[in-house]
Amino acid sequence: PGPKGGPGDTTPSPPMSARRLPPPTAPAPLLAWLAETLRPMSRTKVKELLASGRVAVNGAPTTRFDHPLTPADVV
Repeated sequence: PGPKGGPGDTTPSPPMSARRLPPPTAPAPLLAWLAETLRPMSRTKVKELLASGRVAVNGAPTTRFDHPLTPADVV
């Protein structure tokens, strides 16, 4: 591989900013809850975060927009 950060680098990039979000207050699908919680971030950007696996629920990365959340979940 090339130099770190250069072409051919296969080192995964670090998360934009790992942060724990407030817990859901009621059961909800992940995308709808994220869009509300991360406002004013655009829904498109929220979808990009999900699609790239940069969202974790209870420590496990997920790309499922419809992942069901409960108030016990940690995002």
